[in-house]
Amino acid sequence: MTVSVRDEGIGMSEAEMSRAFDRFYRADEARSRTTDGTGLGLSIVKEVTDIHGGTASVSSIPGEGTVFTITLPHL
Repeated sequence: MTVSVRDEGIGMSEAEMSRAFDRFYRADEARSRTTDGTGLGLSIVKEVTDIHGGTASVSSIPGEGTVFTITLPHL
């Protein structure tokens, strides 16, 4: 099974994509820890996907948007 989520936002650079699943990483440094969550969501997605033998990935084009994809094996 594959699930993808796409947005049409500002996109991410290569450096941001390489860290997207890191705990507490925030691509937008303007956000502080006091607003908008803790930065754990994508890290948790990656960890749970890995536990189930799947993969989590990100692709992005700056200025066009980002696609997050998880793939889980068929059981």
